[in-house]
This record gives sequence, structure tokens and C-alpha cells, in this order.
Amino acid sequence: MNKLNFSNPANASLLSIIIPVYKDLAGLSDTIGSIKACHGVPGFELEIIVVNDGADPDISQFCRTEKLVEVSINPNRGSYFARNRGIECSHGSLIGFVDADIFVDRQWIVNAVQKLDTHDYVGGSIQVIREGVSETVADYQQLIDFNTRWHMSSIHYAPTANVWVRRSLLEKLGGFEESLFSGGDMEMGRRVYDEGSLQQTYADEVVVRHPPRDLKGLFAKSKRLAYGHNVIGNASKLQSEFTLIQSVKRNLSKGDDSRKLPILVNILRVTLYAHRLLFKVYYKHFLKDAEFQTVVNGTTKVDMHDYR
Repeated sequence: MNKLNFSNPANASLLSIIIPVYKDLAGLSDTIGSIKACHGVPGFELEIIVVNDGADPDISQFCRTEKLVEVSINPNRGSYFARNRGIECSHGSLIGFVDADIFVDRQWIVNAVQKLDTHDYVGGSIQVIREGVSETVADYQQLIDFNTRWHMSSIHYAPTANVWVRRSLLEKLGGFEESLFSGGDMEMGRRVYDEGSLQQTYADEVVVRHPPRDLKGLFAKSKRLAYGHNVIGNASKLQSEFTLIQSVKRNLSKGDDSRKLPILVNILRVTLYAHRLLFKVYYKHFLKDAEFQTVVNGTTKVDMHDYR
């Protein structure tokens, strides 16, 4: 857990949306456009915080033009470090997380706020845009990677591409685990679940649309997950979740009705899981933590610019 150092007191009439981005101006522009097209919530104002991981000057200029809050990080430190820095400079009593390149539904904010009236942590629906990839690759991502209903019911977390929380939750539990380059959303969700008194829920009506990865992108993500899960597995509270037996059960289980898989999707799932297992062995016994060390141990400068 990373303790957060909030710069500002919570404002009960403000919503904060935090978007980490690494050199993806086009994706960020799409996301900001969809957020600005959202229906507002009576009694609330909106604060959009862009965390410019890597201090891209084009993204800084975009934030100035769009009058967004920018947090600039140099050199880049990964999305969980970035989200924590965004949280720390936020003002909102309710905080939403979304990624650059995602399109949010017009009712995304309204429906999230309604759910947060009775819950502390809300995982929303992530719909894969089914363009530019094969049906099998799109189905895999919809039924496995972005099946938030299944993630919430079986592992108790939601991907940070579409999560809303109360600020009070972050004040109590701290932020994302900054040492992780993958799996930080899982670690956070499990911490919320294990706490016991906080209310989690899946919200089918809190919708975003996610561009699909191609097959090459799926294998690249598999490699990143292997590294991330090894790091998570070193945390004492989660060691039991990342034994080989538990990993096989979690990744190869059929799941609920939302995870009924066509045969080609099953073949792709098993192939990607085998690929991930090989890299987990490689990282654990051969490479150790060498990968990402330059980034993790680098000297980092964080600047916050408020252009509202």
C-alpha cells in the first residue's frame, strides 16, 4: 500500500476524473472529448486531471488548450504511480479512473454518482470496440480481459479502465501499489474487499468503450502480466492467491454465465496462459527484477499545473 499525501481537502460538490497517459495524445483527445460530452450531475462540478507520465510537451500543450489540470512526471514511472499523483492533487469527494483512448458513455458520470450513493467502490462495464481485429480476438478481450462482472464476483476487483471510488476509501486504505507495472488494479480491489466494511459493486450501466488490442498486443500484455503477477506474489497478504494451483484455477476456470467461451476463444485463452506461465518462470528464476528497474529506481520529478 502507498500512503497518499493529499494536497487539498475534499470538496463535497466536486467530482475528479483521473487519466494517466504515456505519449498518447490522440487517445487522450478521444477520451477528453467523450467526457466533455457526458451529461452533468446536478450539484456537482467536474475536475479532469491528466497525469502526463513522461512529461510529453504535446500533452502539456493540449492540457493548456483544454484547460485541464496536468500532473507532469519525468521520467515516466508507470500508471499506478501516475494515478497516485493524480489522486493527491484532486479535490473531489468522488473519484473516477479511466484510461486515455477510452470512450465513456454519455451517462457514465451520472450513473457512477448514483451507484456511489450506496457504495464505496464501483467497477463499470467495459465494452470492447469490435473493429480492426478478428471475432475471436475481440471475443477473448470481452469475455476474459474486460469481463468486469466476472472479475468483481470471483477476484473482487475491476480494471482501472473504468473504476469509481469515494475519496474516503483512498484516505483509509491508501493508493495504488506503485511498485507494480501490472496488477495494481487487482491489488487495490482485493485490499478493498479484504477490509470488510467497504461496499464494492459491479455496475452494468456505468459504461465505457475500449479499443481492441490485436493478437500481438495480447501477447505483449501477457508478458507484462507475468511480471506484474510475480511482483504481487511477493506481497505477504496475496501470496496464497498467486500459487501455481490458484493461478491455474483462476485463469482456466469456466466462471459464471458471463464467461461462456467459444472453442476458438478457449484455445486462445489456454495459449496466452501458457505463454504467461513461461514468462513467470523466466522472471522468477532467471531475470529476477531486472526488467523495469531503470524506471522504478529512476529520479522522478513531479509538477502539477492547474489550468482551470
